[in-house]
Amino acid sequence: MGKEDHKDDKKSGKSDKQTDKKPLLNKKKDPNHKKNYDLESGEKPRVSAENLSEFVSEQDVDAIEKLGGAKGIAGALGTDIDQGLSEDEAKSDKRIETYGSNRPKKKKQKGYLKFVWEAAQDKTLIILIICAVISVVLGTTVPPRNDWLDGTAILVTVAIVIIVTSSNDYSKEKKFQKLSELREEKEITVIRGGNQKSVSIYDVVVGDIVELEAGSPIPADGLYISGQNCTSDESPMTGEADSVRKNEESPFLLSGCTILEGVVRMMVIAVGENSQKGKITALLESPSEDTPLTTKLDKLANQIGKFGLVAASLTLLVLLIKFIVDFKKQGKTWEWSYASVLLGYLITAITIVVVAVPEGLPLAVTISLAYSMQKMMKDNNLVRHLEACETMGGATNICSDKTGTLTMNRMTLNKIWMCGDETENEVELDKNGNIKQTGGSDKPKKPKKKSTTSKNKDKSGGSSSSNSGDNSEASDDVETIFTDGIALNSNAYVVKKSDGPSEFKGNKTECALLEYIDQSMGVNYDEVRKKNKSNIVKLYPFSSEKKMMSTVVRLNGDKGKFRVYCKGASEMVLETSSSLLNKDGQTSELDENTKKELTDKIEEYASAGLRTIGLAYKDIESEANWEEEDSVVSDLVFIGIAGIKDPLRKEVPDAVKKCKEAGIIVRMITGDNLLTAKHIAKECGILTEDGEAIEGPKFRKLSESELDKLIPKLQVIARAAPTDKYILVHRLRELGEVVAVTGDGVNDAPQLKEADVGFAMGITGTEVAKDASDIILLDDNFSSIVKAAMWGRNVYDSIRKFVQFQLTVNIVAVLIAFIGAVTNDESPLTAVQLLWVNLIMDTFAALALATERPNEELLKRKPYGRYDSLITRRCWFCYGYHWY
Repeated sequence: MGKEDHKDDKKSGKSDKQTDKKPLLNKKKDPNHKKNYDLESGEKPRVSAENLSEFVSEQDVDAIEKLGGAKGIAGALGTDIDQGLSEDEAKSDKRIETYGSNRPKKKKQKGYLKFVWEAAQDKTLIILIICAVISVVLGTTVPPRNDWLDGTAILVTVAIVIIVTSSNDYSKEKKFQKLSELREEKEITVIRGGNQKSVSIYDVVVGDIVELEAGSPIPADGLYISGQNCTSDESPMTGEADSVRKNEESPFLLSGCTILEGVVRMMVIAVGENSQKGKITALLESPSEDTPLTTKLDKLANQIGKFGLVAASLTLLVLLIKFIVDFKKQGKTWEWSYASVLLGYLITAITIVVVAVPEGLPLAVTISLAYSMQKMMKDNNLVRHLEACETMGGATNICSDKTGTLTMNRMTLNKIWMCGDETENEVELDKNGNIKQTGGSDKPKKPKKKSTTSKNKDKSGGSSSSNSGDNSEASDDVETIFTDGIALNSNAYVVKKSDGPSEFKGNKTECALLEYIDQSMGVNYDEVRKKNKSNIVKLYPFSSEKKMMSTVVRLNGDKGKFRVYCKGASEMVLETSSSLLNKDGQTSELDENTKKELTDKIEEYASAGLRTIGLAYKDIESEANWEEEDSVVSDLVFIGIAGIKDPLRKEVPDAVKKCKEAGIIVRMITGDNLLTAKHIAKECGILTEDGEAIEGPKFRKLSESELDKLIPKLQVIARAAPTDKYILVHRLRELGEVVAVTGDGVNDAPQLKEADVGFAMGITGTEVAKDASDIILLDDNFSSIVKAAMWGRNVYDSIRKFVQFQLTVNIVAVLIAFIGAVTNDESPLTAVQLLWVNLIMDTFAALALATERPNEELLKRKPYGRYDSLITRRCWFCYGYHWY
């Protein structure tokens, strides 16, 4: 990519999407913070890594201009925007020490023994180990020195639990590592010493001049120097689906994002931990909190431990009182042989403590979670943290993204108005996840789409499908203008795959139009481009000011005739048009009444959640001054309006309905505008008549009390920033809700970490998001979350059943031991007998109760929530009945 390709794109405006400038991270500025760069001294300004990182975080264009723009920053960093860094400077230890390295710190992989140690930290297991050790010591040191079996039996049980738990954790960690290893160390082009050089994305340093083109990953935070028609996909960082045009007015390029189209030269200004991606990754280092299940099991273990301790203390106290009374009554004198009697009393008390503790509970929980984890894989849920299986069962709220989770993440043409006729497409997915566009026979206004002329057949390589509709069909010339305009006035393309969904390259809206003419009209856009490659005269890239893009093409067979194809925001294209194309290929004047009708049609599409694109053309009879865009792109002939949307997944409305029946509140958080967001939320069944929808900028200004009033009815947040989702999740958890969150971008990682259960997207998700998640959705589908909730409830029920069974047996055993010790100085059952009965019953009960499969009935009741007790009133009634 040479210097001649880097013409400044000054006409391109600020960005494709005119939204509020908002910080990328929700970090408050320190009012006492002093920037350590000097603008007044006359010397070359110096900037620190912190300053540069702050410029990007705050999107502070003014600070960049005050420092002299890109050239000023380059001077401060000791680099040159044309020559770049020298090779020695790029590898300088001082530069890396000052500004940081872009190579991520390697996480130390945990070995199997580390998982064993973590599994042994369970409080119940610790109690069992202490009891077992005491029992073994007493059994081997106190005559008759053959009572060591009870302690050994407990240790065997503990060992089984630890091995099963650690093996499961180790296995799933290995699976996640394999998933992470799919990342490749890509190379990019940098300018060093005036020469182009390919280096690893991890070896770029602050001050490097990097050249990127369509499809290139942005390796670090950078500052725009020059480029042409450059747009960036910033959705992984900002959550906003629309591409962002990069130029001098929108100069910051964010690490972790991708160049969608065009070329750009940027200067690296923040790497590694100082980049925006690095900052978000650093937020994930905080330790995870205990899950609701862990908290409940710890509480139960403490209660059972206290109960056993009280029962053992009472037993020992009663036996000691009986011994003292008998000793005094019979006038005995102390002999050391009595020590063995007292030791026997102590062993009986310890036996009661051991019997009280449910040895099988950790085993039952482990087996249930491990079984569920394996089965959930078949439902497209890769569980990274075992406890997440159960936690999802108690979820009371699901905060979901729209794109890719509720929708197909495939922009597609849904409706099109052309020459007075309207076509509506039904959208389905085939077995590979590709969109099938089919016209319904019940659409009376759908024009018949077919290639009957040699022109269209030549382009497509075959005839198109025929759709029933109005008898008056658009002429062949009209269809040619329509399809050629879409094919030639675009540099996007669709990569078809036989074993998976097609991949959109470039602007997704353009890809939707290309996919439509390919599938529904049988026109091969690639063939059209090849045949007209030499006929392209001029390209006018999209600008946010004009909101249009145009291409001038020399018509075949007529060297003096040209055609301008234009597309863009419908209202802007309509405003620039003076004629209307009719279905017979003739044009008519575009009067005010017709314009009003078309404006109403645009509003109709927009209110239905569609993104509208206007299509127009213009024939020019002779050479013109192609540099005068305003003159060339004027008095257009309006062709039609394309309504494009990301279709809803067909299983989502039913899944949302199941969530409501299950008492789970679903909230949608999206970067779309409020009108589109509300329409899609209603389609999903998320937004109800009494529900509230709010825009992100307004949501962020709410006080805590205002937020608490809004939350019960809040169902949609539109134009949301990443921090909005975090604020909502954090507050919901403070209010006692169990929250599940979906996310795919780097910006979603803090929210995934904050939530009780974080779902990352397996297909579209970034590695940072996956690393922060508890469960990875292998199919990116909302319905898989509902299945996870069903499995979670099943796990919780299994644990409850086991607790009910276990405690009935254990409490009866403790009472027998206590009553027997009080009345007969010893338990009717020996410690070994009690422990073996417990061990055998617990183990098989755990296997039986922990491997029950879930059913849909589990989703027809309210969630048990964060504070619901494992032992309910009904359980206590059952205990009383059994004891009786």
